[in-house]
Amino acid sequence: MRPSARLFVSVALFIFLLVLNIPLSAQDNNVAEHENLSKENKALLLNAAVGTAVLTWGLLEWDYGDRSPHLKEEKWFGKDTPEGGADKAGHMYFSYALSHLFSYQYKRWGYDREPAIKLGCLSSLGIQTLIEIGDSFSSYGFSYEDELFNILGVAIGYIMVRYPEVARKIDFRIEYDPFRKGRYKSDIFTDYERQKHLIAFKMDGFDTFKDTHLKYFELQVGYYARGYEEYDSRGEHDSRQRTIYVGVGLNIGKILEPFWETKIFNYIQVPYTYVPLNIHLD
Repeated sequence: MRPSARLFVSVALFIFLLVLNIPLSAQDNNVAEHENLSKENKALLLNAAVGTAVLTWGLLEWDYGDRSPHLKEEKWFGKDTPEGGADKAGHMYFSYALSHLFSYQYKRWGYDREPAIKLGCLSSLGIQTLIEIGDSFSSYGFSYEDELFNILGVAIGYIMVRYPEVARKIDFRIEYDPFRKGRYKSDIFTDYERQKHLIAFKMDGFDTFKDTHLKYFELQVGYYARGYEEYDSRGEHDSRQRTIYVGVGLNIGKILEPFWETKIFNYIQVPYTYVPLNIHLD
């Protein structure tokens, strides 16, 4: 990492810790000064903190600052793309999940439901676009394909919050399998060799099944790519493989509902809790 990048990381970390320390300082002084902030100022501070954290991570893990700004055409889900399209699914998922996280926090701070949804989506798109701008200063380059999937993820996020009846039936999730063999990445966000992205249709969301034992099951459709990490274009063996799968799985959130009522399993898929039928595209 260049000296200028190290300096930026130090400054960014200081700003980030300063922002995070606002409520802690108030607690130490027994004065909840942060509660006097308007919801608009809280939203600005949150976006500044997340943006700073993203840039810091990019400098540490994604080599931001190593190149002059440039565009890069990555294409879509073809076999000869850098990640077989798994990165596009990742952009869509994280844009979707961030829109919900931001919306939830804005509602906690007093925003009405509709403004919270819209602001959450704008914040998510802003952070994801910031990542793309940072990528333009690295070997990755600014990818309009990635940005398009950022927009698509935010649109899905808006629909799922705006229309609860849809969210009751459908989840958009990510799976990360830590037990899969192979070389690990320090950056789990781009460790596509262990990720799957999927849509789950929850039987519990349909009135026909909600009072039957089928409410504990779901149908899944997912996508993943494997073999891209170790692929060497100069070698004879091409290990790259793109896979679509359909499967029947357990609705873990519903099963655990009597003991732990949480929405985390609406976003996270637990590995080895479904039976897939894999359709290899290569």
